[in-house]
Amino acid sequence: MSDTEIKGKKPKVVSVMPFVIEADHPTNADVAIMGLGNLRLRSAIKPVKEILDWEDGERIRRPVAANIINGMPRVIPGMQLAVNPAKGEWKMVDPLRNDEELCAKIKKAIDTQTGIRTSNKLRGVPPREGKLGADEMKTLVRELLCFINSKEIKVLKGSTPTMDDIDELPGRYLLNSYNPGEWNQPRYEDEYAGWKQTLNRL
Repeated sequence: MSDTEIKGKKPKVVSVMPFVIEADHPTNADVAIMGLGNLRLRSAIKPVKEILDWEDGERIRRPVAANIINGMPRVIPGMQLAVNPAKGEWKMVDPLRNDEELCAKIKKAIDTQTGIRTSNKLRGVPPREGKLGADEMKTLVRELLCFINSKEIKVLKGSTPTMDDIDELPGRYLLNSYNPGEWNQPRYEDEYAGWKQTLNRL
């Protein structure tokens, strides 16, 4: 447990301190964050990726050389997401946004590979940010922990929260943190068992 002071309010105890993650998928794939409307984060792109393979009858992950364009920088950083559970705030940033030198190297490699040169500059994705309610933030932090455990994102700053820490956050877990349709399902996970019982009685 740690104390975080919120501007204009008395300090309150929160179980999860602010932390920053970077998309770092083992296959260089994008990572979609459901709790933020399926916000897609470009993974760090590396010359090695993992594939599923067979060994002694069991499927394993095996590193293989990635098909990176000649002249491409060895590692391209992934997009980052900062979350502050105490304030209910999140912010997505792309390290390429303010790195003109790296963007120029990437564009040069792509132009050389395709043979098509344009005057357009390569730019990173503009930053995005927002605020979430207690239920949405609690559900989001748990989703990020799942991605951390599956090694699809990594923690850049701060500490990795534990499930016990996340359980102590205010709010309740949402059943569908991003539900653009009307599914007639309960809003919260703790209502799901009772809802299923009503279906069984139909």
